[in-house]
Amino acid sequence: MSKRIVRYIGMFHKEINHSKNSDSIPEVSWVGTVPDLGNVSSFAGTLEEAIYNTKEACELYCDGLIQEIKQPSNLEEIMLKENIEEDKYIFVYIDVNIG
Repeated sequence: MSKRIVRYIGMFHKEINHSKNSDSIPEVSWVGTVPDLGNVSSFAGTLEEAIYNTKEACELYCDGLIQEIKQPSNLEEIMLKENIEEDKYIFVYIDVNIG
């Protein structure tokens, strides 16, 4: 079976984790989610790392699927379905190797 590339939309947002110790600097994480693939998600300390990690998570998810892989939604469909507040997310195309 040959591999094919399918382009999905990933949603990324920044989370700030405050330590219990008030003297410490808050830790920042970027979280990525792909709604079309069962809300597969991953995170990292930078946006670039989060995109890479989310792509890997998507490919692992697709490798484990038995049923047909969902075709990508467009941005408008995702925003309506997920009830997204646009100003809280960065949207990134993620090319996922399937097969």
